[in-house]
Amino acid sequence: MYNNKTNKRIGAKKVSFFIICLEILVQFLILFYVNNAGLTKYLLLTLFFLVIILCLIEFRKIIITNLALMTTIIVLMIISTLMGSGGWGAIVNAVILMVNMLVLSQMKFSYKQIRIVSYIFLLPIITLLLFSNKYYVHYVSSNIFDYTLNPNVIAYLILLGSFFAFHLINNKRTAIKSFIAFIVALYLLIGTGARTSLLAFVLFVILNLLYKRKQFRKIKLAKYKSRIALMIMVSFAIIYIYAYVLPSYVTGNSLIILNKNLFSGRQVIWQEIFSLMKHSWLFGVGADYAFMDNRLYSAHNLFLGYASMFGVPVMLGMVIYIYKILKDCFLKNNNKNTKYLFSIWVALLVVSMFETVLSYSPIIIFTTCVFIFNLDSGHGKEGLQNDP
Repeated sequence: MYNNKTNKRIGAKKVSFFIICLEILVQFLILFYVNNAGLTKYLLLTLFFLVIILCLIEFRKIIITNLALMTTIIVLMIISTLMGSGGWGAIVNAVILMVNMLVLSQMKFSYKQIRIVSYIFLLPIITLLLFSNKYYVHYVSSNIFDYTLNPNVIAYLILLGSFFAFHLINNKRTAIKSFIAFIVALYLLIGTGARTSLLAFVLFVILNLLYKRKQFRKIKLAKYKSRIALMIMVSFAIIYIYAYVLPSYVTGNSLIILNKNLFSGRQVIWQEIFSLMKHSWLFGVGADYAFMDNRLYSAHNLFLGYASMFGVPVMLGMVIYIYKILKDCFLKNNNKNTKYLFSIWVALLVVSMFETVLSYSPIIIFTTCVFIFNLDSGHGKEGLQNDP
């Protein structure tokens, strides 16, 4: 917590908070101009340096064991790339993700700072949705108000936007506005056809409704770490069943959900990745490996994506790293927003089972900026009155 004795400011340091806001704005520039490879490269490097600067400023808050684990993962990624696999761009993306998680997970913010970030995030999202031509096909945009974006990216941004929208509404204790926000988010998510983000959104809403009940308000924080570990382990069981068991009993065309068949090719990609994990388990096959008839496809799973690019040791390192970051966050930063933040990360881990958006270059910072809900425990009377 940053608490200056002279002016009694509460929350993150001004310079650190400014860098976080700048990171989010740079991320939106990357998103808007993602078809411009040259500009995107320089913006990613800008983002990289911003994250490193933030890390240096907030170094005292960092948990050393997590820093050591992150360093080990980065070294393994570099070795994999030098051995002919991996990918330097993928390493930069991973470093940005890991360093931001390392730092932001241990920071705390004031209600005013949370509101500022919420508006900074929501306004560009609203602009995107209003001016997009709604093709949602691929990254072919050449105009800042012409977002022909992948539907899964649009849906993920809507999902993240709903977290900030609900928090702003909750601070005003308005049930009607919350219901309207729920209907709007649900409508937009259904419109994208992105089933994973829709499922994550519904789960997020259910968890928040449950946490408002008295019997769920006294949940011990120690249980969070076991639930996070269970979710990560269950995710591997789910993708194995999806890839190998379900195709034996259900054909894709026999079950249509949101105008898409059940599988959408993910089962073939995952079968191939499991095969790669047997033959190229140590260093992976690189970021440019072509799945399914020499076509470049996403791994559609956060952890399997690291396994295919850098090898199984890096994947295991990322599993442990994300687990430790979230565990330490919830145990150390216990405050009135902790259950809300936990609900968010449950939703994000659900998305990570079927997508790689948590490590995808145009939106890696957006995942970590949800740590802004780590509320400063010294928030005073205003915070108590506005607590969601």
